[in-house]
Amino acid sequence: LTSSCKHRDANLADGTCSVPNGGSHLGNFTSHAAPSLDELQRMMHLAFAAYCPESEVNSWSCGEHCKATTGISLPQYVFHHGKQLAAYVAWDSQARSVLLVFRGTTNDSVSTAIKNWAVNLDFFKIQPFNSHPDVEVHGGFWNAWQSLKTQIVPRVAGLLKAHNANTVRVVGHSLGG
Repeated sequence: LTSSCKHRDANLADGTCSVPNGGSHLGNFTSHAAPSLDELQRMMHLAFAAYCPESEVNSWSCGEHCKATTGISLPQYVFHHGKQLAAYVAWDSQARSVLLVFRGTTNDSVSTAIKNWAVNLDFFKIQPFNSHPDVEVHGGFWNAWQSLKTQIVPRVAGLLKAHNANTVRVVGHSLGG
């Protein structure tokens, strides 16, 4: 078996693609070392905080998940009522970056579950970038992003500017992944 990846790494198992460092299509992309177990656990708490109600996310008072993650400030909850999608944007002083966290599938109500699963099941790949025809994206995830981006992009840009930062860390679970 051989990988169909355009970018391969001898240290990765066959079938696993790597992202080129500084490739012509990626500009100045910088590769980072794999996260530690502590960092992964922190990301888990951040992802699960996205399941909390808006008021608890905005006040960063959502119980164990908020308590387990220090350095989070200015959280801003984002919600799309029609598709029942949620996310939040915040400043992460520990990582010195903007944090963008997407909530996963929720079964809080039959209506919400149906709308979330409709996005999950729209799994056909689409090619949304004319200038990059080889890039394919899960159709439901792309449509979810399109529904939330008008609320998210200005918040991310505002936090980047306010903190003179240039890094955005994206976290999510399930549908938010």
